[in-house]
Amino acid sequence: MPRDYRLINFNGEWQVCSKARRGHGERIVWIYGKERIFFCDVGREAAVYVLPGSEKENFFGDRFNFSIDEVYAEDGRRKERLGGMNNVVAAQRAFTELLSHHSKRTRLQLRQGGFVMRDEFGTDDYKERVWAARKAPV
Repeated sequence: MPRDYRLINFNGEWQVCSKARRGHGERIVWIYGKERIFFCDVGREAAVYVLPGSEKENFFGDRFNFSIDEVYAEDGRRKERLGGMNNVVAAQRAFTELLSHHSKRTRLQLRQGGFVMRDEFGTDDYKERVWAARKAPV
């Protein structure tokens, strides 16, 4: 299982660490290296930074709470990952916009983890909306 690594500063010293439980009291500490060397207790550090690429992936391989996928119309299996975000309002808006850019035969899904929030076919009305906006008086 991959570890969740962080860059830790303790007493002016920097180290790339992960969390572990130590001792009979089950205290949580920062450790580093293959030898799992003690660095400091969690909560005593001066700074903690998340390292790029160390975010955990969910079951579907996403690093976002909400993801938008193009799926096969017959069985709902993922064909292509179109996008992902952590904000539900942005996810809903992006999903609605993507529907207008895909044909009526294309099936899109908006998921939160394993829960399918929306499962719809494209509307293919983007060109009509653009033309309507151009013809509207300003």
